[in-house]
Amino acid sequence: MSTSSVAREVCDAFASEALPTGQPVTMQTYDDEGASATFEGRRWQEVSAHELALVTACLHFLSPPAVRAYLPAFLVAALQAPRSGIADCAVAFVKPPKGNPLRVGYYAWWSLLSPRQHAAVIAFLRAMPESMPGENSEAIQSLEASANAAYRIRMALAANTYLTNNQK
Repeated sequence: MSTSSVAREVCDAFASEALPTGQPVTMQTYDDEGASATFEGRRWQEVSAHELALVTACLHFLSPPAVRAYLPAFLVAALQAPRSGIADCAVAFVKPPKGNPLRVGYYAWWSLLSPRQHAAVIAFLRAMPESMPGENSEAIQSLEASANAAYRIRMALAANTYLTNNQK
């Protein structure tokens, strides 16, 4: 899959994402590295690659809802410039720590994504160049397993809700 088609997949999957009014952009920290000034009141499509390049470190300080709202800006910019600092930061951020997407800090934002958004993040990781062959394979496998498990849980909950509501 070409980087332009993956960028379209990311854009489509996250098209309607926006940070809800009143939600904090960053987690409480002494300095948000300019994240609030860059993102507050804006949709991810309005943030330029130049602005992202100035705040790449802030990706780690974003609140989970803000990650969902602004991660696509980083992914698309990285796909457009795969050898940039934005790309390095985005790839490092979407790879689960120690290959485990259930780690608390990672799962806090990963669990907010829809199945389509999970697929777009995984497609992004597949499309990015690796410094060493197979470097992203473990991350991709763990994300696919997590996304599949999340889907099965959602379906089980939906079935349970349906059965509960329709028992007579």
